[in-house]
Amino acid sequence: MPFSLPPNLLRYFDSRIWLSDSGIRKAMQQGLLSGIEESDIQPMTVDLNSSEDVLIYGKVWCQAQTKSLCFGKFDPFFEARSTLRKHGLRVSCPSPYSTSRDFMLINPSMQKFQIPEGGRLAQTYIGGLRSSCASDFSHGVVLRKDEEIRRILKEGYLEIKGLEGQPIIEDGFIKLKPSGLCSISTNPTEVINIFQKRDSVFFKKQTFSPENGSIHIAPYMPANITYRGRLKLSPNVGIQAFYQDEDKTLQLNGVIDPGYHGEIAAQPFVTEETRIDLQHPSLLLRIIFFKDPVQTPYGPERNSTYQGMLWSPSSPDKVEANSG
Repeated sequence: MPFSLPPNLLRYFDSRIWLSDSGIRKAMQQGLLSGIEESDIQPMTVDLNSSEDVLIYGKVWCQAQTKSLCFGKFDPFFEARSTLRKHGLRVSCPSPYSTSRDFMLINPSMQKFQIPEGGRLAQTYIGGLRSSCASDFSHGVVLRKDEEIRRILKEGYLEIKGLEGQPIIEDGFIKLKPSGLCSISTNPTEVINIFQKRDSVFFKKQTFSPENGSIHIAPYMPANITYRGRLKLSPNVGIQAFYQDEDKTLQLNGVIDPGYHGEIAAQPFVTEETRIDLQHPSLLLRIIFFKDPVQTPYGPERNSTYQGMLWSPSSPDKVEANSG
């Protein structure tokens, strides 16, 4: 399946420590990072914005550029933002080993999209191996052991409410099942500026339950699947999310910032008709733990909005103004 996560990239991510916002700022002050604007610093990532207006026609690949950033001795890890994923767009990010800042935008639908200059295309973690200079700055570590995750839950750094029973913790992931609410694209004919919040025009809600079985997503159909459980992240805990398809293949599915409280969703990219049911966990969460809390967590001080959600399963008639 296109856009699946190569195993070596998961190993690349897991084997490194990742700077928090205060760590990024300190590295900038010491001249070890350059090209980053203060407004682009998120609690544990940096936003990458389009340096030009881009019109994306249907059924095409096109190139979009971001301004040049210098990571010096640090390692980046790029990921597309959910603002694009929920409309079916995909971003082919440069390899962490590449010096290129050219991002390939893929539009598998006939819909036209507009991305304005300054629009947020992707985000990047910044870090390095534990033996690198990254260890001199405030950072988080990826928790890969089930017992580490259980300890974080027990000590209250992370809460998950609204589940049936205990969280599923396996292979270093917290695994969540769909809630029964899915939003499917209405295929509007107008050119869509994806940074204008008009989700109620672009998407139609669909529900499924044990009684009516499952929901089917057509190939290349933009979809937003909400999941059971309401998260409460402390300023010490961030999450990297993955969607797992029926073949157990992982896709990157965004960042959930430290301090976030609320439901979460997945925006899978499917190339063949896919069935989603309530019994199989398909959203996998990898925990990143920061010994020192991030400086500015998700919340009103940042005017934060989680772009991954459309409708909230706890308030299905409310359209969320939705990071990650």
